[in-house]
Amino acid sequence: MYEFRVKDYDINISIVNKKDNMPLFVLNSYEREIEKIKNLVSDKSLVLVEVSGINWNSDMTPWKYNEFSGNADNYLNILIGEIMPKVNKYLKENSVNVINYSLIGYSLAGLFSLYVSTKNTMFNYFASVSGSLWYKGFKEYFKKYKFNNKRFYISLGDKESDTKNKTLKTVKDNTLEIVKYLEDNVYFEFNNGGHFKDEIIRISKAIDYLTVE
Repeated sequence: MYEFRVKDYDINISIVNKKDNMPLFVLNSYEREIEKIKNLVSDKSLVLVEVSGINWNSDMTPWKYNEFSGNADNYLNILIGEIMPKVNKYLKENSVNVINYSLIGYSLAGLFSLYVSTKNTMFNYFASVSGSLWYKGFKEYFKKYKFNNKRFYISLGDKESDTKNKTLKTVKDNTLEIVKYLEDNVYFEFNNGGHFKDEIIRISKAIDYLTVE
C-alpha cells in the first residue's frame, strides 16, 4: 500500500492482484475502510484508491442546503487536479495501465459520485451506494444531463425511507426516479435494512458489478 497526503486529505493506494491493465476505483470515505474492502474484493484485480479526511458536509455536497456547505466543486478540483495526478504517477512507475476510472461513494459520497457524473472528468463509471439522493434539488439537476457513455451502479437499503423526516423520506422515490431516467446505463438493487447497515458489503457489491465487463 502506498500512502500520501494532499492538503487535509489522506490518500491510500492499494494494487490488488496486479496486472498490466486494471480498473481503478476511487472511494471517498468517511473513515479509513480500505483494508476491510480489500478483504471482500481479494479475488479481483483492481486498483483501490481511498480518500479520507474529508469534510463530509462540505466536500460531498453540490450546493448550500441547511447545514451543508456545498463545496463539492472545490473538492473535485483538488481530486482531479492534485490527487489523481499523484495516483497516476505512482501507477505509471509501477507499470499499471488504468483501463477505466470508477468513483464510488456511500451516503453523501454517493450523492457526490452522481454529481461528478454530470461533469467532464476522467471518471466514466459511478456508484452511489445508499446515496443521499434526498438532497434538495438534486434529482431535478441530475435529469438535465445525458449519460450515454457512462455506467452506473446504484443501491439503496429497503428500509431507508422508513423515517418521519419528510426530507429523508424522499430518498426511495428520488432514487428510483433517477434509476428510471438512466434506463439501460444503470444497474440498481435494494439491500436489506436501513442506512447504517452493512456499509462495507454494500460498497463491495458495487465494485463487483463495475468490474464485470
